[in-house]
Amino acid sequence: MRDLGDTTAYLRRGMREILCLALFFFTFLACEYLFDARMVEFVPSSEVVIYESIVVGASVIGFFVRPFLYYRCPQTIDATSDITGVLLVSALLLMIMAVRFEVVIAGGLVACCALGYCGSTAHANLARRFGQTPCLARAAAVSYAVGILVQVLNHMVMPAGIPQQSVLIACAIALVGLLHGARRAKLRDESAPEFEVEIAELSVDASERGARWHDDPEAKAAFQGAVVRLTVATACLTGVFAALNAGLTTSHAAGAIDLGDWPRLLLVVSALAAGVLYDLRGRSYMNIIMTCAAMLSTLSFFVLITDGNGGNTLAATIIFGSVRPGLTYMCPHGAISLTP
Repeated sequence: MRDLGDTTAYLRRGMREILCLALFFFTFLACEYLFDARMVEFVPSSEVVIYESIVVGASVIGFFVRPFLYYRCPQTIDATSDITGVLLVSALLLMIMAVRFEVVIAGGLVACCALGYCGSTAHANLARRFGQTPCLARAAAVSYAVGILVQVLNHMVMPAGIPQQSVLIACAIALVGLLHGARRAKLRDESAPEFEVEIAELSVDASERGARWHDDPEAKAAFQGAVVRLTVATACLTGVFAALNAGLTTSHAAGAIDLGDWPRLLLVVSALAAGVLYDLRGRSYMNIIMTCAAMLSTLSFFVLITDGNGGNTLAATIIFGSVRPGLTYMCPHGAISLTP
């Protein structure tokens, strides 16, 4: 009971960061869904995944730009965030209203690049808030589950077309606004006398940790090793995810399945379960759980490409929906050490 009370207190104190990450998950996934729906109007279903991969890959630019500015040009963060927010909303509107193939592509590239910037900020905020607490995985789980739940409800409850698109635009605006609020709150807290107590209790002081990495050769070597291991592991898991995503996106574009339908609710359940399991005994079981998640994801890909060469897409979706949160949780955990 005490652990439950502590977890509730931690999550309540970091509700802004959790909500920001949840809005990012929803906005990113809904943007991807919107892009696929628009591309089907211009290209064959088998080619949609090619353009989706290019557009989603643009988010990497935003993920790298934000930490670079944070360390190298911190005085430009506010202006860049304002510009990013305007670009995000404008690009989403461009995708919705575009009547030409090239305009949809341009809108998708700009939107994903802006979302990469927002996602980098949201992950960094969550890592900073929960990095020294025993419930980092549960915080990430709640964020992911809420984002997926909003996406499913928006898809299944809201009428298609303008109502769903209006929810996407509203959530994008709310995401940008909350990220601005989180930055202002951080600056305000840093100037408060009790900030050191707050840091010790709930968050990671990135500046002090960065100084220790540079001053202590052993700590720096350990950090560099962690960067390499995390990069390799993330690249391997991304390869598994990309292969699955390509197969499922092709089936979705061809009308064989609907990726926004009820099997996606399994992501909510598995996200919460993974969050609890990862935090058990100081995350001592996290590695073996990650291994199992990767194996099950590979199984879902095997199911997808077999069954008469057509693939059992429903079974693959269910299996993948049950383990996908395990693949995504390396980002928040890695963010403890790798994001500002």
